[in-house]
Amino acid sequence: MHKLTVIDQTVQCLRQGIESGQWRGELPGVMLLATEFNVSGQTMQAALKLLEEEGWIVSQGVGKPRRAVRKCDPEERQSVSLRVGLIVPCDAGLDSPGTERMISTIVSELKEAGHRPRLTSKSMRSFDFDPGRIFRMVTRLEMDAWVVAGAEMGLLEMMASAGISLISLGGAEHPAIPCVGLKSGEALRNCTRRLITLGHRRIVLVAPPNWRKPILTPLVKLYLSELADAGIAPSAYHLPDWDQSAGNFKFLLQSLFSLTPPTALIVGDYMELIAVMEFLRLRGLRVPEDVSVVVMQDDPALCWFGSDIARFSADLGGIPGRIVDWVGDVTSGRRDVRKVFFETSFIEGDSIGPAHGE
Repeated sequence: MHKLTVIDQTVQCLRQGIESGQWRGELPGVMLLATEFNVSGQTMQAALKLLEEEGWIVSQGVGKPRRAVRKCDPEERQSVSLRVGLIVPCDAGLDSPGTERMISTIVSELKEAGHRPRLTSKSMRSFDFDPGRIFRMVTRLEMDAWVVAGAEMGLLEMMASAGISLISLGGAEHPAIPCVGLKSGEALRNCTRRLITLGHRRIVLVAPPNWRKPILTPLVKLYLSELADAGIAPSAYHLPDWDQSAGNFKFLLQSLFSLTPPTALIVGDYMELIAVMEFLRLRGLRVPEDVSVVVMQDDPALCWFGSDIARFSADLGGIPGRIVDWVGDVTSGRRDVRKVFFETSFIEGDSIGPAHGE
């Protein structure tokens, strides 16, 4: 006869206690249970993990007690509701319509899954994108999990080190931080090569700060590599420094066009595109005759420009579902650090053309 291990015996006793109703609702902590069953904390932790996998207990988030669930009551097992915080780079109305719709969809799908999502009242921009200030705000709010959009690695590492459950919306190179976002490398490569083929050498990528600091992201390195391969010596001109504020963006454009105007601009999002188009209009510059323009984002609102804007396009439908699945894993106590990316493609459009004045 197979002899049960100490862990198996502990699982069996706990399972019987839950089934009989002896253990209901929130369970005591690991060490209290270990003392009661006269086993080590390590043994109890292993037993609880097995019970979670079997569906007898559920996690309620980091730092929260586990809850006993009777197997015969599936509705109770599904009723665990996590408080999910969402923090975004820009305040409402200051981000692209597509991004705001994405956040709205994520909130709706989390609610449908039975969770309690809450968008923070202040965006990262309200804190000047300062990781320390944003982190202090996050720790003051009582949330079980976080969806963090477009954050610098410094903030993500602070949150992860503090034991906060989070998923990065956009990307994260840290092996222990899950993320979901777009894979734009091939699109940026094709875009850069096409501009070079059209004769452009004064190409400027207006990249957000977290693409440049504290180190260059692989995406930015790819762009600079494409320039170098074409015999264009990459410099700060091709990847200018700016702090992602409206005022600084205007100053950046004025600086770029004061001495050696770029013949091609690649901007990150819809709002930057609007600012670029208005700036060029006021200067009497035509698109694409004088300046080619590409936006690294797709949005239904682009049709209002009256021309087919060159852009990066992707199917965003899988992003909300991935986030809901991740929150479900947090609920069940499963460790999920997968990085899921959706491929983007470069759509040439009518806003790029041959370089003039090179």
